[in-house]
Amino acid sequence: MPDGKYALVAEAMTRSFERHKAGIEAAIHAAAPDDLRGQLVGIAAWLLSQPPIDMVRMSNSDFPALDAKTAVALENEAYFTTMVPVEQLLEQAQARGEIEHSNMGNIGGAYLSAIQGIHAIPTAYIPTSRLTFAEEIIDVLLRGIRKENHA
Repeated sequence: MPDGKYALVAEAMTRSFERHKAGIEAAIHAAAPDDLRGQLVGIAAWLLSQPPIDMVRMSNSDFPALDAKTAVALENEAYFTTMVPVEQLLEQAQARGEIEHSNMGNIGGAYLSAIQGIHAIPTAYIPTSRLTFAEEIIDVLLRGIRKENHA
């Protein structure tokens, strides 16, 4: 790919990441500051209204096609614009005593992966709506799947 195309790809990806960051942050601020579930649902609603960020494809196909410096810059951009806001949201909820886990980055990554994965499910296999499906995932994330008396 000629250098001009690298620059165009990098610029398009950067704009997409920045747009996602703005959407994620707007969703967080639209909910009450201490409403973790509402914030996660808001983020999910926004992400599901957008074309998916296919980080697996980007990491395995797009980034290796770019020069190393550009690829690293885009990987960092993806991390700081999508993962960090969610991770910080979870860390704030942990500081309030709502949730507990040793690595909120992993939990944030699992959340984003699960929500983004909803894009890949054919509509015929989603019995209600994609957002309702996302809410079910969020509830499992927040409460787990174990019966209360067996925790």
